[in-house]
Amino acid sequence: MPESTEDSFFKGKRPWSKIKDQVLTHYMSPYLAKVSTLGRPIVLIDAFAGPGKFEDGTEGSPLIICNAAEKCAQDKYRAIFVNREKKHHVQLSSALSNFIEQGKVTTIHGPAKNLLSQVQSILTNHTAFLYLDPFGLRGCEFSIIEPFLKRNKNYSTELMINLSVPTMHRLATRNAVAKGKADLPQIKNFNARLTKVLGGDYWKDILWDDSRPMVEQTERVMSIY
Repeated sequence: MPESTEDSFFKGKRPWSKIKDQVLTHYMSPYLAKVSTLGRPIVLIDAFAGPGKFEDGTEGSPLIICNAAEKCAQDKYRAIFVNREKKHHVQLSSALSNFIEQGKVTTIHGPAKNLLSQVQSILTNHTAFLYLDPFGLRGCEFSIIEPFLKRNKNYSTELMINLSVPTMHRLATRNAVAKGKADLPQIKNFNARLTKVLGGDYWKDILWDDSRPMVEQTERVMSIY
């Protein structure tokens, strides 16, 4: 069976993967040390977890999250890790078997959006941390995360989201639109997906403006998002 693009991604950490994981590593410990003082149960969710380890042996986000939780919030947390790919679910379940046996971790095979829709209804007074690092932009539509953003402010809710900038610009299809192809079905589908992810079509005035450098475009879209 040919190797999927997602499988090739987990062969070894790319430069941007290292940066993302460094950010997560340095964020989790102070975050967990602070929220553990609230005295409420902590739920940690990684909706695009991956296999847990890259093929070169380096740790992925699930192990980064669990190690930080063990250090700063031991016995105060439960973690949920989701994978769409069956292979990655099996690998992750093996990598986290010790945490699973202790009842601290649950691994789930299925679409992230299904889990996120279910989790919203079971959160009561929990402290919630949601980590979204989708492969591309599928599964992180704004409608899915919006209920977390609107959660009762009396309870701590934290979201960390990585959006692929190259994918965002690809879905914006600026060059195709400039050539008068905005009404082609594929272009319309790409644009509609980006609108769902970003929570509106405000991005069009920004990403279709060829007078702006790409970095400026990205920063402007992210500031509105």
